[in-house]
Order: sequence, then C-alpha cells, then structure tokens
Amino acid sequence: MDAEDVYLPYLAEADVLGILVRPDFYVFGGFRDAAEANALVHDLRRRLAPRRPPADPAALTRPR
Repeated sequence: MDAEDVYLPYLAEADVLGILVRPDFYVFGGFRDAAEANALVHDLRRRLAPRRPPADPAALTRPR
C-alpha cells in the first residue's frame, strides 16, 4: 500500500508495475510482468550469493 502516494507516481513514470529493492534499500530494478520479476529476483540472488574461491589458490595473487 502506498498510503503517502510516494511509490505509485515513481512506478508510473518508470513504466513498471513493481520494483525490487536491495537489502540496503537501493532500487535494484523494475519489472512489468511476472517473468521480468522472476528474472530480476534471480539476478539479485546470483549477485548476492557468496563467490567460490578459485580452484587454484595461486590464482588469487597472479596478475591478470
């Protein structure tokens, strides 16, 4: 519910039905339908997932 009419004008201007807000309260992205919402959630989860260290520990110190 947008009791103070803050979000609805933003959604209308951005031409989206909803937004996904990151844990630090920044807007991660907007979506227009369920498929876009699902893709956005998947992308955020992927980005928030811990990264696996390289199989070769020496790779951490090697210049690229």
